[in-house]
Amino acid sequence: MKKSLVTCMAIVCLCLQTKADNKATWFRNSAISPDGKTIAFSYKGDIYTVDAQGGQARRLTSHPAYDGYPKWSPDSKSIAFASDRYGNSDIFVVSASGGKPKRLTTHSVSEVPEAFLDNGHILYSAAIMPDVKDLAFPGSFKQVWSVDTEGHRPVLFSSLSMESMSVCPANGAILYQNNKGYEDAWRKHHRSPITRDIYVTENHASGRTFKKLSTDNAEHRDPRWAPDGKSFWMVSEKDGTLNIWYNENGREIQVTHYKDYPVRYLSVANNGTLCYSWDGSLYTLVQGQLPVKVDISIAVDDDELVQQPKILTGQVVSFDVNKAEKEIVFSVNGDIYTKTMEYETTRRITSTPGMEALPCFSPDGRS
Repeated sequence: MKKSLVTCMAIVCLCLQTKADNKATWFRNSAISPDGKTIAFSYKGDIYTVDAQGGQARRLTSHPAYDGYPKWSPDSKSIAFASDRYGNSDIFVVSASGGKPKRLTTHSVSEVPEAFLDNGHILYSAAIMPDVKDLAFPGSFKQVWSVDTEGHRPVLFSSLSMESMSVCPANGAILYQNNKGYEDAWRKHHRSPITRDIYVTENHASGRTFKKLSTDNAEHRDPRWAPDGKSFWMVSEKDGTLNIWYNENGREIQVTHYKDYPVRYLSVANNGTLCYSWDGSLYTLVQGQLPVKVDISIAVDDDELVQQPKILTGQVVSFDVNKAEKEIVFSVNGDIYTKTMEYETTRRITSTPGMEALPCFSPDGRS
């Protein structure tokens, strides 16, 4: 009895500690604003913002659908994101201070924002229709499309797949990672012909030019322009783990030296402050200094359905037993339940406002 009482007290204490500690982790798609003041990220399917120094996060979206991939406008006043609230991922834009998001795209394929081209136009990836001159196998690669923040008809920006784009404020040159073939985005430590490389593309009077900037067969991701518009940061697996590297006139300098977990979601503010995710937490980093963990608190209502046990006594109006006589299906209060002889729990099969009754097993007992 004494042992049980001690165990119960320990459980109560643990529950109290858990309730009081609202420091969350495992944020996705983090992006620091160009002015360096705010970090946007997705958490449990909603978009949040938090001060770059940390603190209480603000929930920007609260729709039951999945909202993710936030991207900042150059003036730090708007955030583009993807949401599947209409069945597939469409591009939305919302004020950084909150409000009702505006839907910008309506195509039936899934679309993901890559970057703001300027304050009034968003670049996004979608496998809609490649250019007639595109030599890639149809449907295998996404194109880059541009849509204005008023939601007018999108236009094709590039038939070439360009991921994780970074637009230079000075001259409009775009850094991006290429996509040469399917590979799981979460795969680590691989060397293959389809590892991602870093490219830069510029628009000239004679046409658009492309130049490869990475020089080895390691995985390279998330290129981000430095404030000078000439050098850039990227995430690379050159040392065996995804770490941050700085490329200055072709000379690559390793910035972080993590060995156990990879760096994800690199972004850079106009003042050169880096923001990234590592081991489920967010960090900021000024080159030449140590990383600073961003402590984030999230206080929200419980928006998940909670399973509540219920004892059913009587009121069974119809039932059936399977051929093996090991499982029974029955109707109670207008819903269908199944019960197996091997376990104590009962499973609810239907949950609708209508009446379900007269259940019977198929001959094989599987439906």
